[in-house]
Amino acid sequence: MLKISSPAFEANGDIPKKYTCYGDNISPPLVIRNVPEGTLSFVIIMQNLSSPSGRWVNWLMWNVEAYNTNISENCKLEWSTTGLNSHLEYSYAGPCPSNEKHEYQIAVYALKDKLFADKDSGLDEILYEMEDITLSQGILTFYFSS
Repeated sequence: MLKISSPAFEANGDIPKKYTCYGDNISPPLVIRNVPEGTLSFVIIMQNLSSPSGRWVNWLMWNVEAYNTNISENCKLEWSTTGLNSHLEYSYAGPCPSNEKHEYQIAVYALKDKLFADKDSGLDEILYEMEDITLSQGILTFYFSS
């Protein structure tokens, strides 16, 4: 199983304000370990699991080349595709809850191929496209309250 961590915060801890809409609103650094042999690319999905409006996608990125196991903050990876978040923007959208503490999750999937998905593909299309080519996944859970 993939191991996902961030040098910026602890798993099951609070994400620093810097990575939220109340700070610089930039993506956090990630470290990916235990990558299975045969991995060609990664998919990164960040969601607000506590959103009162249902599923909320903060970040959707695919075709992250497998050598990118140390992803810097505010990453702009040349060959990857950043899809639409729930704000209908092609970018990272940091946590921005207006009330109580929310639970978030960054899931990283190791794929044995690249995705040939259109840039306008949403989360459902990406999950469908990667269904038969996923080798492993890892999850990093964290929290934030304004």
